Amino acid sequence: MLKPVFDYIRQLVALKRQTEENIDDIEELHGEGKQMASAIQRIDSRMDRLESRMDRFEENYKRDFENLVLRLENAMLKSERRLPPGKDSDA
Repeated sequence: MLKPVFDYIRQLVALKRQTEENIDDIEELHGEGKQMASAIQRIDSRMDRLESRMDRFEENYKRDFENLVLRLENAMLKSERRLPPGKDSDA
């Protein structure tokens, strides 16, 4: 008759221990979740900065390319003005 009561108490003690372990595990996971959220936020911030830098790089590249084309056109126009006039083929 006491055996079932003793078994019941043993189960309660085991369940209490398991519950405490689960609570500890949940608290640990919660802390890890906060750390991961913080890491993700830092990564997101760095990605935003990288995206801005890439945009500026693209704008600078386009501007530099346009300047290079304009300088080349300018050099070609100056070169054409210095050439002696061509001979007429009609004469």
